[in-house]
Amino acid sequence: MKMLETPEQRKIKEVEEEEIEKALSKMSIEDIETLCAREDIKPIKAPKKDSRLANRYVEYLKGKISIKAIFDYAHEQKIDIIDIEDDYEKRTAAIRENFEEDYSPESIDRDFEDFLRTISMKFSPVKCNNDEGLQLQLAQFIKTYFPSKSVTINSETTEGTISILIDSEYGLLPLIASDREELRKMVGTIEDYTKVCTESSVVAFDTGKLPSIEIEEYAREVVGLGAYFTVINQYVMRKKTGVEK
Repeated sequence: MKMLETPEQRKIKEVEEEEIEKALSKMSIEDIETLCAREDIKPIKAPKKDSRLANRYVEYLKGKISIKAIFDYAHEQKIDIIDIEDDYEKRTAAIRENFEEDYSPESIDRDFEDFLRTISMKFSPVKCNNDEGLQLQLAQFIKTYFPSKSVTINSETTEGTISILIDSEYGLLPLIASDREELRKMVGTIEDYTKVCTESSVVAFDTGKLPSIEIEEYAREVVGLGAYFTVINQYVMRKKTGVEK
């Protein structure tokens, strides 16, 4: 179940880890534990006077918490991290500029994984509060970026409705990844997609409300069913091969 991260995405992930470490260093142990509670992350069981506890939290929280959640908490608590945010924005912008690539529709047509990687890298939803809004923005992105492709919204099939159907054979399920119940429902829905689509993928928008590691657990369920799991601006998880449809 390999994460199909591009070099750009790997670089951005490295920057995020570095900036998360800097932001956490501005917080007290009480702040960090409050943040963990808000994000449903179990705190480290250790005396608060442990001089190594702050460093242990930095390592412990890698992959469990988003940089957005940390920034949001810092703003609410009036913790000064403006320099860290500015540094993060500048560094990630520079990475995206350096790795800017032009993908032709012809090359994407030959590889569904490349198609999903392009969505992950290039699609940036704006003020998206629900799955329907994400669906419309994603459909418009595909129409604009890949004008040769046929895009159908809410296509009825024998296994239910396909949110976005590409070229009458590829199914995409847009999802705001902020609610555990919706993630659980998503697993059953994408399984239905695999029964009627040549290839299918969840396209998730990580709002930072759930730990990344928890989203990845659901992603592994999805790829185990023979579908892909795409997280916008992060990665594509390859489907498990050899799965009967």
